[in-house]
Amino acid sequence: MTHKDIIVRLYLEGLNVKEISQRTYHSPRAVDNYIGTFERVLLLSLFGLNKNLMARVLKKGPTLIAEYLKLVEEYYQDCQAIKEYLLARGVKL
Repeated sequence: MTHKDIIVRLYLEGLNVKEISQRTYHSPRAVDNYIGTFERVLLLSLFGLNKNLMARVLKKGPTLIAEYLKLVEEYYQDCQAIKEYLLARGVKL
């Protein structure tokens, strides 16, 4: 488990950026960056992009993308759950 995984898990469990930052000794900017990348992976997974294409589009490594995809599988049962989360975050689908 990496620090990125831990940070996103804490976010998905309801902690805010400030709380996560304090617990993990990361700057709020870094926490926001990890959460933002996760949300982009979440959105791209909704549209069925594969891991390698996501890595290219997001300019991130495939290992990080795979790590975030595991979180997607763990925290979201289906596409509807992903859509509900994204809509709650203000993403228009």
